Amino acid sequence: MVFALEPKKGIENIGMVEIENTFIVTAKGGECITGDNPGLIPVF
Repeated sequence: MVFALEPKKGIENIGMVEIENTFIVTAKGGECITGDNPGLIPVF
């Protein structure tokens, strides 16, 4: 099974921010397949 986590937040006078991570779910637990988290990336 694959599980995608995509939380979003609206920030007044800024816009929407979002982060996406996708996990493979196995009997041994979850494994992130989207790589390391680079943190927030500003887009102008």
